[in-house]
Amino acid sequence: MDFRGNEFILDPMDKKAVGERIEIWLKADDLSAAEVCRELSIKESAFSQWKNGKHLLPLKIAELLCKNYGLSLDWLYRGELRYLPQELRVRINEISKLHKRRRA
Repeated sequence: MDFRGNEFILDPMDKKAVGERIEIWLKADDLSAAEVCRELSIKESAFSQWKNGKHLLPLKIAELLCKNYGLSLDWLYRGELRYLPQELRVRINEISKLHKRRRA
């Protein structure tokens, strides 16, 4: 919140970045969206919209992902790797490099 009590709203571009990080994490942990949805009782259509950057991942769901899969809110929303477990950080870095090469 800012000093006036207003919630900060992420730039609309951020939902795309969060979606890309979700996609990278799924590949890094060799998981399917369907597996995650089943485990967390999430609708696949909603998860797909978050992963594709159409809607921003809700904090409540992000917290579940962190709790169940060892992710961090800093990484999901800001791309900060330092709070992730070392093994996951290495795998995510590898997948991220491949993503960047494909987009270039």
